[in-house]
Amino acid sequence: MLFNKIVFLKRMELNQIHAYYKSMHILVLLTRNDSMPNIIIELMAYGSAIISTDVGLIKDILHNGKGGFIVSPTDGDLVKELLVKLNDTELRNQIKIFNKSNFEKYFSESVFISAFKNVYSE
Repeated sequence: MLFNKIVFLKRMELNQIHAYYKSMHILVLLTRNDSMPNIIIELMAYGSAIISTDVGLIKDILHNGKGGFIVSPTDGDLVKELLVKLNDTELRNQIKIFNKSNFEKYFSESVFISAFKNVYSE
């Protein structure tokens, strides 16, 4: 059963994070006020599917239905439904490809270096 696979993580050391991120298939982040959570961008790099809320830039980063899903922070039934839907390996693989590609296109180190060079060369 999918719900036996849910893990709630506590604070961890930086050297532990990579292993956890690599093993995560789905992130559920029901924030009400985090305008651009780093965890979403970080897990996009690993191809995780994301369920989060329509706060700040999240919907612009997530592209509802492509990189994950936008939900209300109080809609537990929809979150449950989406977790069951994301049990589909093929769907998660499509999301993984989309998120990894989106990360490389907008958030990779080379993109940031290029943007900083452009700012300082003007």
